[in-house]
Order: sequence, then C-alpha cells, then structure tokens
Amino acid sequence: GWHEEAANLEIWQQFRQVLVYATDIYLDFDTNFSPFNVGLPIRLPSLSEKQVKALAQRYGLDKQFDEANIHAFMALVGGMPHLVQLAMYHLHKEEWTLEEILEPGLTQYIVYGSHLETLENKLNDHPELLVVFQEVVASGEAMPLNGIVAKKLEGLGLIKRLGMKMIQVNCHLYQKYFEV
Repeated sequence: GWHEEAANLEIWQQFRQVLVYATDIYLDFDTNFSPFNVGLPIRLPSLSEKQVKALAQRYGLDKQFDEANIHAFMALVGGMPHLVQLAMYHLHKEEWTLEEILEPGLTQYIVYGSHLETLENKLNDHPELLVVFQEVVASGEAMPLNGIVAKKLEGLGLIKRLGMKMIQVNCHLYQKYFEV
C-alpha cells in the first residue's frame, strides 16, 4: 500500500523499505497475485571457499578447515549459506568436529536432519515437484528443465541453474539424501 501511495503523495516518494522473504513460500502461492512483486528480487548466492574460510576464522574454527577439509565441505554443502551456518553452529558449540560432519551417516543427519526432513515434507506435499526432482537426482548430472517447476525447485534451494535451461542438484548432501 505504501508503494502505491508514492504515486499519489510526495511524502511517500521519499520512503524506502527493504523486505526480505524466503522463496519457498511460492510453492503454495499464486505468483500472479503476489504481494512480493514490487521491487527488485536479489538472490543470495552460494558462499565461495574463501568466504567459508573467513567465516570459519571468525568462529575460531580455521584449524579444522584445512585444504582437504574445505574442499570436502564445499562439495557437501555447495556453499549454501544456510547449510554452512548449520555446520558452523555445531562446530562452534563443539558438538562435532568437521571430520565427523563430513562423514556420511548419523552425524550428517543430526546436523542437517531437520532441514532435510522439511524439504522432504515440502516435496511430498507437492508430488509434481517430487517426481521431477527424483528425475534430477537419478540422472546424477545436469539436465534440461525450465518453467515453473524449475523455479519452485530452485526456490527451495534443491537445484541450481547452469545457464538458461540446464539444472542440477544443488549439493552432494541433497544428492545423497534424496537418492531413491
């Protein structure tokens, strides 16, 4: 409403607002009538290896992120900020070591389980997305996909785009968890 008032009242033309929202809401939302269609969408990019090392240093965890571990960690989480933060949190609390988080199995499930279950539940609630995502996972490599399904899977963070029409699973953690 404030945005619309700017067209009518000069005082509102000076008002600026930043609105942050998650794209997973688009699963059950009619994007043709979205209240979020005003402004410029800015997508949070994946963190680089250098950025993850800097974050680890700020947490006092830089000794755990040596050359071998940083490569394995980046392969596991793909630099996705939420997944990086979950690991940093557990490492900082000294609940786990990075080697334990990188080891497939129970520790990975404890660290990422709630997040993975949430994604799985969202996919189960939307069978059309589940079928397509299972195809992407089964292919194990980049494949063509565009349209609303790609947008929704990307909004969930499950896939990343490689060019205009090619997509792949966003990270190794998702690839392993969702393998049939």
